[in-house]
Amino acid sequence: MEIIQRHTSVKKIEEDFTVRFLTDQDEIKKVYGDVQYGVNVFIMERTLRFKDNVLVLKMSRLEKNRRIEKLFFQKKLEIYYLKFDLNTGNFLTLHTCGGIKRKRNVTIRRNVFDKLNVFCDMNHWGFWATNAKGDLDNVEMYDAIVKCFGHQTETQSEVYLSNLFQSTFIGKKTIKVPDTNAGGLLTKYYPTEKHLKKNKRKLVQSVLDLLGMNDKFTLKIIHKYPYMDLRLLKTLYSLFGGPMYLSNLNDEIFELAESRGSWTDPNINKFTVLLLSQNLKELPELSEMEKGNLIKVLNNINENQGSDPWLSYITLYDHFNMINKIRVYDPEIRMNSTTQRTFDIEHLRLSKLVSEINKGYSISYNFDKLMIKDMETPLDVGGEIYKPFILKDENDYKEEGNFMHHCVNSYYDKERSVIVSLRRGEDRWTCEYDAKNGMLIQAKGRFNSEPSEDIMTIISGGGLQDKSCMWARLDKLKCIEQIRTPFKINGVVVEVKPNHVHEDDLPF
Repeated sequence: MEIIQRHTSVKKIEEDFTVRFLTDQDEIKKVYGDVQYGVNVFIMERTLRFKDNVLVLKMSRLEKNRRIEKLFFQKKLEIYYLKFDLNTGNFLTLHTCGGIKRKRNVTIRRNVFDKLNVFCDMNHWGFWATNAKGDLDNVEMYDAIVKCFGHQTETQSEVYLSNLFQSTFIGKKTIKVPDTNAGGLLTKYYPTEKHLKKNKRKLVQSVLDLLGMNDKFTLKIIHKYPYMDLRLLKTLYSLFGGPMYLSNLNDEIFELAESRGSWTDPNINKFTVLLLSQNLKELPELSEMEKGNLIKVLNNINENQGSDPWLSYITLYDHFNMINKIRVYDPEIRMNSTTQRTFDIEHLRLSKLVSEINKGYSISYNFDKLMIKDMETPLDVGGEIYKPFILKDENDYKEEGNFMHHCVNSYYDKERSVIVSLRRGEDRWTCEYDAKNGMLIQAKGRFNSEPSEDIMTIISGGGLQDKSCMWARLDKLKCIEQIRTPFKINGVVVEVKPNHVHEDDLPF
């Protein structure tokens, strides 16, 4: 059997860039020879050949463009090719695109189902010509493909076509597949003939063997929860050092770990999971206590009412990766949390500690003592007491930023200005004054809100700004010295890294 379909379109581009489609051959020849016109030629050819029970599908798209007043054509060719042997089930796919002679990208794959799926997806601008003007006959092509498998067409369906290829492959390879999600396992985690032979051609066992998790308990989990996110399962398997501790997890954990998205995301496959496996090997080996704590945290997820349950391989990997980084300086650090709430607190603490390690130092400022005493003298305004406080070190900046919910903590190493926190009971306003002239640069309340007129009168209309301007004229508003103290963990000094320089003045 052989089917050849062809479609050609020629566009003439006038000097005013008007485009007209040409069909007359004499006119096409004339335009080819006249450089005052631009020409766009699009040739699409699709073929099916079926001989000796071998199906060959090919789609080629050739586009030639010649701009106005140019002699030569620019050419681009794209080819999709599939060879499927119905005798053995093996198949080969090829995709190539680029220039005719050079700058070509070529991808050749053997028995890779996500590439095969391109030939089944009738909405994909690959083998099927759904978007081209003057579409090729998809019905004729679809019916012919189905006929090659010895079937009769009832309705056009991407799923039906995909099942024809998969069922033929499974049958010829005598692969024993599960009742659910066999297509997902084949597409994303095809284990190759090596693992199939080793595991009596059982697909699930072969996939788990490929990923280094082939045991009875894990096999039971996959059969019970066929859409399990294998990245999370691999992370738990690695952290626990095998299947033994997995059996202590509640069934709800494995239900939460089922993720249809992980089976539809084209970026998740056996290669990404194997790469994750290599990264997991770099994590520290968990103690028996830590494994027990991790079991408690995971089993506590559904019990923690009032918050969204988390269950992410990224969170778990990051948590123990941070412990691994800190352990260089503090060998005794361990995972101590036993509930989701304490885990969240511990995770935040570890994040801050790793951030400190990456920076390598803390900053404090040395100011003129008389200036500080004067600037921090409480102000009595209408019977209300306002207490100014100059932020003097990194901890002050962090506390102010956390309390005010703005980013003043990013200003900790900015020497061009002085930050004053004006406080009245539980109320605060963060004020930035220019260290050279004492003038107010900005003032913000909580969540970057604007202070009221009464507060702005205290901040800029008198009081604070009068003092800041006076000390600026005496050249004593700015800090005398910026002190960098190397960060220490458990008495071990962390390597100091270069200071980050603020280039832009941003609002808190």
